[in-house]
Amino acid sequence: MIYKIKTKEDISSISSLFSFDKKLALIIREAGLNIVKHTQGGKFVFYSLKDKYKLIFIDKSYGFDIKKAFIKGFSSTKTLGIGLNLLVNIVDYFEIIPKKDGTTFIFEIYKIEKKEYCLFNKKFNNMEAFLKTDPYLSITTSGDCGIFEKVGKKNIFALWDIEGHGSKEVYKNSLKLKKLILGFKYFELKDSIDVINYLFCGTKRASLIIGEIKKDIFLYQFGNIKFLQKGFISPSVKGIFGMSILEKKEYNLELDTIALFSDGIKLTKIPSSYDELSQIIKNKELDDASILVIKVKK
Repeated sequence: MIYKIKTKEDISSISSLFSFDKKLALIIREAGLNIVKHTQGGKFVFYSLKDKYKLIFIDKSYGFDIKKAFIKGFSSTKTLGIGLNLLVNIVDYFEIIPKKDGTTFIFEIYKIEKKEYCLFNKKFNNMEAFLKTDPYLSITTSGDCGIFEKVGKKNIFALWDIEGHGSKEVYKNSLKLKKLILGFKYFELKDSIDVINYLFCGTKRASLIIGEIKKDIFLYQFGNIKFLQKGFISPSVKGIFGMSILEKKEYNLELDTIALFSDGIKLTKIPSSYDELSQIIKNKELDDASILVIKVKK
């Protein structure tokens, strides 16, 4: 179903159709107001799928500055703020996609709780990435997880370890961090990292490596998540993700095979296959553990 949005009356009319679900009505109201107040108009598309609701808002505008939009007090201009920050918190998944003539916002609400399996083996062009965590079903209490995604002409990746382990709270904060990283994946990492941290700050802290791959590998390192490339193991850093002042340790690396691993894992060489990860994970210390390998075929 497609609805045009130009005035506040349009929003009231549309949201009244979704009064059966307070969360859906709230998303429509806040995202719709964002279109009316800050753009030249747009449209709303709604899908009711088997396992989730999907809400898409497409506006006509001259660009979207995520720092001004999400970080309170970032500039003298008021943020689009509270409404968008609220939406990011209440939805299960979101994407913000900038375009030349506007911005697309995608919000998803799951009808049933989705199980998060933190393991994968993916191939994109000349790269293969494989991840394994223990426990791999993060809904059990694990705070370790990671991602590897192709986004246009770049690939994004991350591996994290939420502070603490063995509780539902740790798991929920792992889900939150994953949601934020994927939500801003269409933006340059140097632009989005402060926004992700701002929205994550106030919950559990995390050790994290997050990066993007273009002609080379660029990454930020926080805490005791480390990487191994060409015999070099990065030392732990003091800066922890989720602090009000974000201390970034950054690396520009050659486009070559790299392994990321969490505290408790002893790694001296890069595993060459997904199957090898199981044996390494077995020898971990008493904690959540994770390894992400990105193989580059030259």
